[in-house]
Amino acid sequence: MQEISQRAVLFDGSHTIAADLPTYELLDNMELLRRTNLVDEYYHKHQDGGHGHFHDHKF
Repeated sequence: MQEISQRAVLFDGSHTIAADLPTYELLDNMELLRRTNLVDEYYHKHQDGGHGHFHDHKF
């Protein structure tokens, strides 16, 4: 997305502007992306235990 625009406006579920930032800053803000449901935090197990982390698509 940085190749298209240097600025990004992100809307939340209420159609309110949640952020108006430089694109690189918006995409690096995992808390903002999580809060606006653009990434998910999920928990999964491995043989030696489990952990939670964010799932994104490597913008």
